Amino acid sequence: MIVEMIETSAFHMLRMLSQKYPVVLISGPPGCNVASIAKRLMPQKSFVDLENSQIFRLAKESPRTFLMAFPDGVIINAVERLPSMMDAVIYHVVKWGFTPGKYLVVSRSDTDFQDQDGRIAKLDVAGLSIEDLARLRYPLNNPFQVMFQGQLPQILDGTLKMDDLIGLVFRKSILRHINVSNSGLFLSFMKACASCSAQDFSLNMIAKQTGISAPTAKTWLSVLERGYIVRTLSTHDSDRKAFFFYDTGLLCNLLGINSKEDLILSPHKERVMKTFAVNELLRGRFAKAMDRSLELGTACDLEASWKENFSIVLEPNIEVTDARMHKAKALADRAKPLILYLGDGTYSRDGIDCIGYRDWSKLAMEIDYFS
Repeated sequence: MIVEMIETSAFHMLRMLSQKYPVVLISGPPGCNVASIAKRLMPQKSFVDLENSQIFRLAKESPRTFLMAFPDGVIINAVERLPSMMDAVIYHVVKWGFTPGKYLVVSRSDTDFQDQDGRIAKLDVAGLSIEDLARLRYPLNNPFQVMFQGQLPQILDGTLKMDDLIGLVFRKSILRHINVSNSGLFLSFMKACASCSAQDFSLNMIAKQTGISAPTAKTWLSVLERGYIVRTLSTHDSDRKAFFFYDTGLLCNLLGINSKEDLILSPHKERVMKTFAVNELLRGRFAKAMDRSLELGTACDLEASWKENFSIVLEPNIEVTDARMHKAKALADRAKPLILYLGDGTYSRDGIDCIGYRDWSKLAMEIDYFS
C-alpha cells in the first residue's frame, strides 16, 4: 500500500533534517498521515499522541515535567492541541543539549512557532508528488485520473474514502478552531470556495453565496488555510490574491466531479489543472526545503514566476495548442517562457520548453537553473 512506502521525497527530507536539527516540526493536510512518516523514520523512538485524552491531561498539567519521561526524545503527535508543548521542547533542548533528531513533532495545523536560534526545522508534507508516485509505481498513464483521485496517500491506498476525508477535515482541522453549529453551512462555504479557486476571488461574493457575513467568511477561510485545506498566493498585483486547494481530489469532490471522464468534460477542468500544477511546483520546492515563494502573474492566467526569472503558461490538454504557444511567445520579452501541459513528454518547440506533467516537480526542484 502507498502509505506503507517510505521512499518518498518527504521521507528523505525528514531524514536529512533530523540529522541536523534537534527538533523537526512536520505538518500536512488531513489524509497525509504525517505521523506515520515520523514513526517509520524512527520506529525505536517513543510516540505520544495528544489526541489521547489521558495523555493530553498529563501533558497539559506540566509539559516540561511530562517530557522528562522521554530522556532520549520522543515523537509528539497533534501538537496543535497543546502549543505550550513546543515551548517545553525548546526548554529541554536548551537545558540538556543539542541532539539532532531528538524531537519529531507532528501538527495538522499550520503553526507559527517562533524559533530565533535555529533549533526547529519545519517540513510541510503536502501530498505525494508525481515523482513520488512514479517511484512507488503508481499508474500515471492518465493525468485526469491523477487529478480526480488526488495525491493524498490515505486516499490512494484506500485506507480513507473521500467522503470520510470531508469528515476528517471537520473534526481535525475546523472544529478545533471555530464553533460551527451547522456543518452543512460550512460545507456549502467550502463548495463556494471550490467554485472560486484558482482565480481572483471576492470574500463578499463567497459570503453572499453561502449566506454568511463577510467577517465570518474571512474567519472560515483562515481556518481552511491553517488546516492545510487551501493556500493563498499573491499575484503581481499586490491588491489581488488567489487561493488553491491542497488536493485536487478534494477539489473535484466539492465541485461535484464524479469521475475522470467528468473532469475532462467539466467547465472546471482548467481550474483543477491549475491547482494540480501549482501544487506540483510547490511540492517540489517543499521536498528540497527550497524557496517557497511562488507569485502569480494573474490569478486567471496563472503566469507564475520565481524572482521574475521565467514565466509559466499552463495548457490543460494532453497536447500543446497553438493558442498557448502564441501566449508563451508573447511573454518571451519579459522572462523565459515555459509551457506546462498534461502530456507525457518534455520537448522544445520554436524555442519554447514544453514540460510534460511527469516532470513538473522535478522542474520545481531544479528551478534555479533558469535564474
